[in-house]
This record gives sequence, structure tokens and C-alpha cells, in this order.
Amino acid sequence: REVVTDTDFTAGLGAALTTNVISRYFDTFTGLENQIRVVSKGSADLAGQIKAVGNVADRSRSSLSAVATLYSRMSKADPGQGALKTLRRVETVNKALQLGGATAQEAASAAVQFSQAIASNRLGGEELRAVLETPLGLELAKGLGVTIGKLREMGYSGKLTAEVLYKALDRISGSVDKQFANSV
Repeated sequence: REVVTDTDFTAGLGAALTTNVISRYFDTFTGLENQIRVVSKGSADLAGQIKAVGNVADRSRSSLSAVATLYSRMSKADPGQGALKTLRRVETVNKALQLGGATAQEAASAAVQFSQAIASNRLGGEELRAVLETPLGLELAKGLGVTIGKLREMGYSGKLTAEVLYKALDRISGSVDKQFANSV
């Protein structure tokens, strides 16, 4: 008869948990890679885009998954914008979301809502409400030179198209960078 010691049990449990965690990370990375693969031009481009998306996540203190999703959706919505311009806008969105101390879950949710608005070429309804609950709403209003109330009106009347939102993001990127650099 063999006696299982606490050490044996702990080692076995640790190995099982580690394998499970590694498996989940691998699945997550595969999903991210597939999202970016759709908008890349080959394996070298894919590797470069994955690295660039990771860098944006690091610089914006955002979830890699949220950044990859936003990047993929914005790239698919307007492939003519180019990777660098899209990455810059994704970074601006994620930094703006972080400015008000949103939780990671709130920021990721708002980023998904924003990406859905870009994909549908209209920020309105539920997507607009989600964005207005974050600092991104205020920053977009600043980029358009309007109040939050006017931004809400523009959204409900269908005037917040992807093109309008892109222009606002381009206008606020420098300001958001400065505010973000001074944030915790």
C-alpha cells in the first residue's frame, strides 16, 4: 500500500492547474492570432501586427484581448485606413477609456461597443450609451468641439459615423496622450 503525501498531492495539483492555465492562455492567444490574421497580409505581416497590438496594449495599460478585438474590427470596417493609423486610433480609444479609472471589464466592454459602432458605421443606441458612460465620450465630444449633450443628439440622429469618429480620434490623440502620461 502506498501513502500519498501532502507534497505529492500538492505537486500533482500544481501540475494539473498549470497545464489548465497554459491551455487557456494558448486558446486565448490562438483566438487573438486568428482575429488579427483576418486583417493581415501574410505571416510576416501577422507577426508584426501581433507585436504592434501587444505594444499598444502595454502602452495603454489595456487588455491584449480588448485591443486585438478593437484593432481587428476597426481594420475590417475600413481596410483602407492602414495598420499604423488604425493602431494609433485604437491606442487613443484605449487610453481615453483608462483616464476615468474605468475597471478593465468596463473599458473592455466600452471598447467592444465602440468597435461595433465603427463596424456598423454608426455610434448610437446602446453603443452610444456605453461610450458616454466612460471618459471616451467626453474626449470624443472635445474632438468634435461639442458638449456631451450635443454628442448624444448627434448619435441619436445618426451623425456619428465612422468617418466623424475617426476625425475626432485624430484630433484628440495628442491631448489624450498628455492626460494619460499624467495619470496613475
